[in-house]
Amino acid sequence: MRKVYWATIRISFFVLLLLMLITGGLSVFILYPVYVWYFSGDLRFSKNNKFILPMISKTYRYMYDFITNPGYRKSFPVQFASLPRIAPDCQKVRIRADWLVIDGSCNGCSYCCKMRGCPFMDEHHRCAGYGSLYWRYFNCGRFPETQKQIDYYSCPKWELIH
Repeated sequence: MRKVYWATIRISFFVLLLLMLITGGLSVFILYPVYVWYFSGDLRFSKNNKFILPMISKTYRYMYDFITNPGYRKSFPVQFASLPRIAPDCQKVRIRADWLVIDGSCNGCSYCCKMRGCPFMDEHHRCAGYGSLYWRYFNCGRFPETQKQIDYYSCPKWELIH
């Protein structure tokens, strides 16, 4: 039953994404609380309104990259019914021995977020969507899962367990 719930969350997100793409971003303004809840987990307009336009423009960019860049597309498959995650699967990956901090944090790296130009990075390079539904159900909370992901972002923190 949980897998059905997880799949429903992801499918509803893709419906909202498609709606945003079709309406040229207008749906974000109309359904703003829903989008904010997905991306930040916080319904406060004053805190999150600065993310509206960057989110719309980056979504078009991500979709373009997904369609035109096979390296990006192949690196990030998330199955509809897969478990939402708040951290990578430590049975698949581990922190490299030469990583400066072993508490699991990115230690200010955020290279993957910067490389993609994530609109949710704040002025202090912290994730404004950390722990949100989007973060847990899609790539952020589960990064990394494969060597392709580590390679794509040249991630200095993680290595695959062989």
